[in-house]
Amino acid sequence: IFFDLSKAFDCINYQIQFSKLERYRFRGLSLFLIQSYLSNRKQYVTIENSFSSKLWVHMASPK
Repeated sequence: IFFDLSKAFDCINYQIQFSKLERYRFRGLSLFLIQSYLSNRKQYVTIENSFSSKLWVHMASPK
């Protein structure tokens, strides 16, 4: 199974997503890897040879 998670989870509530993954029987190492990937992430922008500062990715509050 291949997952491309690069943009898929940028705008979701992670706790809700983790609960759903557990319901679909993601457990142990597979769930840990997904949680690890989604937690404590930084992002930056690059344009040609210029790089912005790295900033923490924060999930928006659900409406």
